[in-house]
Amino acid sequence: MLRQLFVLVILACLTIGSNSYYTIVGPSYIQSDSTYKVALFSDATFPTTISLTIKNDKKFSTTQSVRLNARSNKVVDFSLGSLEAGEYKFIATGQKQLTFVNETTLTLQAKTKSVFIQTDKAMYKPGNKVQFRVIVVDKNLNPAKIKKLDIFITDASQNRIEQWLGASISKGIHIGSLQLADTPCLGNWKINVNVDDESSEKIFEVAEYVLPKFEVTVTAPKDSTYSDGALMISIKALYTYGENVKGAATVTITRNYPWDPSPQPTIAQKTVNIDGNAVAQFNIASELKVNENNWQDDFKVTVAVTEALTGVVLEGSTVATIRRQKFTVTNLDNTGNYNPGPYTLSLQFSYFDGSPYLDSVNTITVSYGTNYDKTNTTTLGTGKIGANGVADIEINLPSMDQGFYIFAKFLNFYDNVGWYQKSQPSVHSDENSLSVRLLTKDPNIKDVISVEVSSSNDLCAVNYLLTARGNLILSKTEYVAHTKSVVIDFRATFDMVPSARFVAYYITPKGNIVAGNVQISVKGLNNHVKIKTSPKERQPGESVTISIKTRPSSQVCVLGIDQSVALLKTGNDIVLPDVYNELGKYETYGGGGYPIIDPIPIGPMPMPGPIFLQPAVDVAVAPQPELAVAPERVASRKKRSIWWPGGGGSRHNFDNAGLFLLTNCNESPIIYFDDMLLPMAPAAPLPMAPMDPAVEDSPTSQPTAQEVRKYFPETWIWSCTDSGNIMFANAAMGGGPVLEKAVSAPSTSSPEVRKFFPETWIWNCSFSCSQNIDLFEKAPDTITSWYITGFATNEKFGLGVTEDKTVFKVFKKFFVSLNLPYSAKRDEGVLIQIVVFNYLARKVSTKVTLDNSLKQFEFVDPLTQVYKDKGCPLPIETSRSKTVTVNANDGVSLSFVVRPLIVGPMLIKVSATSASAGDAIEMPLLVVAEGVTQYKNKAVFVDLRETNTFTTNLTVDIPEKVVPDSTKVQVSAIGDVMGVALQNLDNLITMPCGCGEQTMLGLAPDVVIYDYLTKVGLLTPALKTKLLDYMKKGYQGQLSYKHDDHSFSAFGNSDRSGSSWLTAFVLKIFIQASPYITIDENIIAKGLIWLVGRQQKDGHFDEPGNVCHTDMQGEASKGVALTAYIVVTFLADPAKAQLYAGVINKALDYIYQTLLTLDDIYSLAIATYAAQLANYEHKDTLLQKIESLAQVRGNQKWWEKVRLVTPTDPWSRPPSVNVEITGYVLLAYIKAGKALDCLPIVNWLLAQQSNSGGFGSTQDTVVGITALATFAAIISGSNVMSCTFNYAASSSTINIDQTNSLVLQSVELPSTTKSVAVTCTGSGFSLVQVSYQFNLNNVEVSPRFVLDVEVDKKSNDYSLVLNICTSFIAGNDGNTTNMAIVEAELPTGFTADLQTTKSALASVKGFKKVETKNGNTVIVIYLDNLSTVQVCLQVFAYRLCQIADEKPVAVIVQDYYSNDRRKTTFYSRTPKDVCSICDNDECKAACGKSTKDIQCPKATGR
Repeated sequence: MLRQLFVLVILACLTIGSNSYYTIVGPSYIQSDSTYKVALFSDATFPTTISLTIKNDKKFSTTQSVRLNARSNKVVDFSLGSLEAGEYKFIATGQKQLTFVNETTLTLQAKTKSVFIQTDKAMYKPGNKVQFRVIVVDKNLNPAKIKKLDIFITDASQNRIEQWLGASISKGIHIGSLQLADTPCLGNWKINVNVDDESSEKIFEVAEYVLPKFEVTVTAPKDSTYSDGALMISIKALYTYGENVKGAATVTITRNYPWDPSPQPTIAQKTVNIDGNAVAQFNIASELKVNENNWQDDFKVTVAVTEALTGVVLEGSTVATIRRQKFTVTNLDNTGNYNPGPYTLSLQFSYFDGSPYLDSVNTITVSYGTNYDKTNTTTLGTGKIGANGVADIEINLPSMDQGFYIFAKFLNFYDNVGWYQKSQPSVHSDENSLSVRLLTKDPNIKDVISVEVSSSNDLCAVNYLLTARGNLILSKTEYVAHTKSVVIDFRATFDMVPSARFVAYYITPKGNIVAGNVQISVKGLNNHVKIKTSPKERQPGESVTISIKTRPSSQVCVLGIDQSVALLKTGNDIVLPDVYNELGKYETYGGGGYPIIDPIPIGPMPMPGPIFLQPAVDVAVAPQPELAVAPERVASRKKRSIWWPGGGGSRHNFDNAGLFLLTNCNESPIIYFDDMLLPMAPAAPLPMAPMDPAVEDSPTSQPTAQEVRKYFPETWIWSCTDSGNIMFANAAMGGGPVLEKAVSAPSTSSPEVRKFFPETWIWNCSFSCSQNIDLFEKAPDTITSWYITGFATNEKFGLGVTEDKTVFKVFKKFFVSLNLPYSAKRDEGVLIQIVVFNYLARKVSTKVTLDNSLKQFEFVDPLTQVYKDKGCPLPIETSRSKTVTVNANDGVSLSFVVRPLIVGPMLIKVSATSASAGDAIEMPLLVVAEGVTQYKNKAVFVDLRETNTFTTNLTVDIPEKVVPDSTKVQVSAIGDVMGVALQNLDNLITMPCGCGEQTMLGLAPDVVIYDYLTKVGLLTPALKTKLLDYMKKGYQGQLSYKHDDHSFSAFGNSDRSGSSWLTAFVLKIFIQASPYITIDENIIAKGLIWLVGRQQKDGHFDEPGNVCHTDMQGEASKGVALTAYIVVTFLADPAKAQLYAGVINKALDYIYQTLLTLDDIYSLAIATYAAQLANYEHKDTLLQKIESLAQVRGNQKWWEKVRLVTPTDPWSRPPSVNVEITGYVLLAYIKAGKALDCLPIVNWLLAQQSNSGGFGSTQDTVVGITALATFAAIISGSNVMSCTFNYAASSSTINIDQTNSLVLQSVELPSTTKSVAVTCTGSGFSLVQVSYQFNLNNVEVSPRFVLDVEVDKKSNDYSLVLNICTSFIAGNDGNTTNMAIVEAELPTGFTADLQTTKSALASVKGFKKVETKNGNTVIVIYLDNLSTVQVCLQVFAYRLCQIADEKPVAVIVQDYYSNDRRKTTFYSRTPKDVCSICDNDECKAACGKSTKDIQCPKATGR
């Protein structure tokens, strides 16, 4: 009976004023490969047929004819395939009784895919490997079907470093990596991804950094006011494993100006002690010096925490704001218009972070007045703040035509809260309104969402739609029986993520559309990834189970990194906000229907309104909820009709939802909007519409919730794995599937040694079978916290991402830490500092042992030092121990002094044991010999192609005054001329490589050797990988020296101009490398254009850059060498040579004419080679001229510009320029077809090679290796020979054949060896060499520089200031050097203060760059050149470790391109003995005793 009555009431309601209106609503955007939905509604009393067409301005068209029953609605689906760009229209045609033609334009949504890029870290050091994953999904986050995926990486200068064109994906994922060079461009790099026609990018930083061991967090009060009197700064310092840091915290306060990044002067500073936490207090008036009448003052607070045990300093910072009051006041109701009479003034009181300000005691006074300065005001009423921070104050608004201000006074706040003007009366009697508000707070997918629709008049039927991400998700008509409110329920689905727009509307009897809308934020994904570890904490090396839960048949990827890495920088990972933000890019609504870029609201975000109008196409707007109202508040507002000029009407509601509206309703009147009900829960139960049956039947089930340390990674987990309950070991463990085993507690008497300290721990991907994964991993040795995250892709359920990181802690309550210098010298006394941490609940007595079972050092103390001074024979102790007491939650520092006995890595193994716990750690300390190492090499080319026996004798020339035990001798043989260089690609020369030209050593020889091995068929997969890796690194490193105009110079943009010579060198090698690695073609093309611009009218090329290589650029050669060199570059690529044929011929004519009168052998050599390459008409004339200048001795032939003055000097090296000249002539001979005449030249070049296969400098190495490789490619063949080496009373044999022709076989000889007799038999050819090295403490016989070094008086025990003054000694070869380098070695235990050194050198004339090497223990300074005028340099360093019996260290100055020009000077600080570095009472007491009566011990050991 009730149901029949309800139907009768509905029919009666609908019959009133029915005029056969219709509405057609659909998304304003269409998308390829999607289902396009359109909602139709008709209130006609008869059936209607409507034809719907989508078409574009080309050939596309699709039509559907739809029959609508009387008073019904229907959703029509269009299945759209691939759509091409064009102008699209939607056309609706009514037939029979309801006839019309209505159309609108549609926009093609170009975005069809989403790309997410993940890297294992956000910041990398030079030389690190960048690991990345690219995820490509469609708009529903399912793995996308793509046509083409291109990936390329650009450096900080936007140079393309590497590319993967047509990259493959599996389950939507591509995995890649990039090995960074040792000297890449520092700054922000980009991973660029192009998928079909869409692009994405990810930024990562390349920088030099040190991982922080602890984190400093600084907190300032969020609501400080001037009346507080003091600013309290809270400081927290915790190790990455969660324990307190003890030390001192220095708090510095400066002004904070966001618009001015420059450093600001210090306002106040103080230091407080810290034990995990500390508080620093500053008086606001006297210390911060602010005026309490200010509105606001912002300060930057920087805190530097110095760790007490080690002196390590780390910083944290925050911004502190002091304001006049703690709160803000917002008028929730002010629209600028009002109706006189009773009115509720609603004021929201909030803290500045948005949270409600609560005060139920103090009273708010409200007044009004016409003057802004608050004069002549009249009180309207009073009130208090409610429980949610909102004050509702009942007042009566006066009737004033001119308007007035309303003022609120509360505590020290007294200000206006709005200007009010009287409303204009409505011109329409049909003033219905519609309010839409969201009742469900923060819905997730599968939650039921409730929306209340309310009207000022009775409702008969409400049409509602739901749209999200450009799709129409839901469309229904809800019939109600004469009620003003209805609650509509529907279930949240993934289609609504991250936000949806709910639109409700009805048609009035007069044909007006009244509409309202609300935005609904929905969270959640169809797929999920949940990670937990069992247990949450482990000790280093113990097994940990990582449990992952996801959808079955997912591709699962896991990442785990050291928390220290995350402290440096974040942004590398894929997180849920990224996914929501990406989904939001598919939205087609916003103000006026524009796409929303960041659609993630904090809560319900209704659009402005409500608006009321009468359109045929534009329709009335209903009341909307307001954003500023607290969600918990439930109240009603008094109705006001307020004129809003220029509003969008009810169409605004549809536009905001990204929908079009076609209708025959009335035309738009002047626009009005009505006040609204507040959002969230209703005050009383409301009629509830039945839930959509389809929604009720949807699934509601939610996913079920789920040793000696040696291993120190930064990224622990980078893994994608099978979720099918598999168990596997991480790659760091060596491997394949293993079962987890119980790990027993380590023995305190013999703890395991920690050695493994990675940054990225796990990084891999694998396909899943079931929803549960258990990974069994080995905890790294780093004492820290690890952040573990993951994502999964699934063909059905799409992308899933962990909601938050899982924190896994690797910790020992008792452990030791080592602080070692980078290196030490043999026979120095090195203080080994050890820190023992105890986080047990009680203090422990600990035995700390330094192991010396390998007998690599001897222990030093005052007594053993006395024994040694007296010449007492002492056995080497295999260990020493000390016992210390470590309080609970504290640390103790102790040390041992040792004297290294070996050269090379010395193992430092420390164990700490107690009755309760133990730990051990092992780290190497590099030990080097004192003095400066000299490398010598004597090589011979063994040619058995026409004879079967070869004999020679090679001498080992060791000077008398060498450092004892520093001599090493070895003999080696290899069956390929290029084999030695191949074995030493990363160490071809011993010179520093810190400028643009030197960096080419990371690329040029590798290209030459790669090309050679390819030609002779010896390029193995392993060699290919190695060479490509080196080439890629070299390419990266070189780009940091490129100018914005595409030229290159020795120091990049810090030079005033690019260099013609270096640009030509770089481009030539880039051209040669381009067939093998990714080279940005624009760099080559634009670089050549720059070179063309340097050619002068007579054909020669000028040099606008610095003169680095005077032989190449010197004025004496009139630019011939440089011009010839650039010609060689243009000839490197046949296509470029043809393009620039005019440039080349013009240059060659200049070269030839100039050389007729010029006597410069260097220029002639390069010109001869260029002429042969170009097949120049005078090429033979030049070849004859260079041939006439050859030097011949025995079976060697060469050309020289510089004759070595003192060849017997053990410091001497062959002049680099002679190697260059001879190399160019060899290349010219080969190009001229004179290969048979090349062997004597090859013999001389091989004799000049170092034992690493390189030569002295960059250019001679590049030219020499190029010439030798070109020759070797001609003579390559099968080698089968045996070489016997006789020395002293011993002999050794090396056999060579095709299987080992590229293997450098070596034999160590006694250090006393003086000569080696070589006999080789067989066939083919090989290279035999005797290599030896020794250290010298004296200086060169014939130095070419004056070099004075002294320790400045400002130096002390903790810091070093070194003064270096040098000048060039003029000679027949000129009075100015090429580029000069000064290398200053620091005493053991000191590290470079690079920033202070840079500042000190900045004003030095000719200074270009300063860098460090060998772990910041050598400072390298680059100068444009040196002349006979003295230049003084000052370098700074500070002490990290104490050393006794310091050895002298060297400062070297040298001409980079003429390495026979050099000078070495040794210096030392005031010497210290072991007593000077004592750090404990026992040692100090022993030092105070008399040593006169001490006798050598009688026993053999102590």
